[in-house]
Amino acid sequence: MSVRSNIILNTVSQIYMALLSVATLPFYIDMLGSQAYGLVAFFMQLQTMIGLLDIGISATVSRNTALFGAGKLARNDYFAMLRSIEFSFVVVALCILGGVFSAPVLAQSWLNLGDFSVVVARDTIQLIFVVIALRWMQTYYRAIVLGAEQLVWLGWFNILVSSVRIFGVLPYLYLVSGDVLDFFLYQIVVNFIELMLLFFRTNKIAGFRQGERFGKINKTALSDAIASSLVVGLTSLLWAVITQADKFLASGILTIADYTAYSLVISISSILLLLSGTCIYAIGPAMARLLAQDKKSEAVAVFRNISLVVSLMLGAASVVVIGWSEALLFAWTGNVPLSQKAAEFLPLYMLATLFFALGNLSYAINYAIGNFQLRLKYSIISLLLYLPALALLLWLFGEQGLVYGWLMVNLLFFVVPQFFLYRQLDDSLYITSMLQDVCIPVMAAMSVLLLMFIVDLRPLNRLEIFAVLTLIGLLSLVVAVLLSRARLLLLPQLRQLLRK
Repeated sequence: MSVRSNIILNTVSQIYMALLSVATLPFYIDMLGSQAYGLVAFFMQLQTMIGLLDIGISATVSRNTALFGAGKLARNDYFAMLRSIEFSFVVVALCILGGVFSAPVLAQSWLNLGDFSVVVARDTIQLIFVVIALRWMQTYYRAIVLGAEQLVWLGWFNILVSSVRIFGVLPYLYLVSGDVLDFFLYQIVVNFIELMLLFFRTNKIAGFRQGERFGKINKTALSDAIASSLVVGLTSLLWAVITQADKFLASGILTIADYTAYSLVISISSILLLLSGTCIYAIGPAMARLLAQDKKSEAVAVFRNISLVVSLMLGAASVVVIGWSEALLFAWTGNVPLSQKAAEFLPLYMLATLFFALGNLSYAINYAIGNFQLRLKYSIISLLLYLPALALLLWLFGEQGLVYGWLMVNLLFFVVPQFFLYRQLDDSLYITSMLQDVCIPVMAAMSVLLLMFIVDLRPLNRLEIFAVLTLIGLLSLVVAVLLSRARLLLLPQLRQLLRK
């Protein structure tokens, strides 16, 4: 299967999952209640924080799987690494399960529950740790599938399990008149089945012979994998701290009802990360394989093509959200107070996340060349600037300071380090790709924001608002595509004029 086919189906599956999550969220809030849904939002935050324990090992598994497929890694070394890392993931999963004992403390001392039942919150948090342990193990097996570039299978698999996990829970809750406890009991069952399916699939991909699947844990292979993952892991850890700092503070200073509004903002903005991350992780193994085969020009072409596609999608999606936040939220939730509260944060938060997603394109370069040293240095600087700035902005502007801090750190990382990160793959890549594949499409899409002064959505009902916003999104995508194509004709002529 070609790289293009892999990326297309994987991207389609991620878009489907994102749309499914967005479409079902109002039903979750309606069936569970806004306070109970705050626990679902807390689960997503906690899952992200525990994901820091990965320290880049899953990325190493994925990259080594790609190198093994390209014939650049010995069979015995590869299988020794797989067994050893799998064992370490199991140990961490057991530690995560131990988190159930912290549930009373989290329910009573950290979460601002208001009049919500402490007992229900405690029991829910215990179930949350079980779900996170199962999803933690899935990370390891998904890394193998990703490294093997079996993205078509993974795409269809994601569509199936996300349909059952995200949408299937709604009729279940309706039939059992369920609450948030029933929601997470359902998630435990579905995630266990998902884990088993991934387990058997990765065994088939690896092609273990007799006696290879289980054996002694190779301490050298494990230590080598961890050592090669430390820079990746530390980089991921720093950015996880950056991305989670505002959410962590929000869960402590906002009421659980206001935190629900903030989680809506995060959910909508995360669509950009889902779209960009899907493409970045899809091309990473392919670029690593091409570079290992001394096909640098092909690796550069893959990177440029996906950068253009990501920029087109992100630009069109951002225009709708930034320009018509409150109307979009109302059409989505039907809850006026909740929409008004979330709209206070959404436009700037979406813009900040756009910079973050575009700046993260260079991650594919670091992944492909297997060198994260430079990215680590800029990540350390970003964190050192961000945390004190966030504290100051929170003190000056209150809860809105969370958004200002998120915008500041992502704008700086997008503007400053990218020139040096792009040059690691090719000296001229920054000028060509950042200008032509990123900036021109995004700015072209943003030109549609001029319609804010013309289009008034207040008299429309929810369905009509969705229809108009869809048309605006499509219009911004068409404008971006046309201007991106136009630069292919205009730039050569401009170069000729400059030479004269």
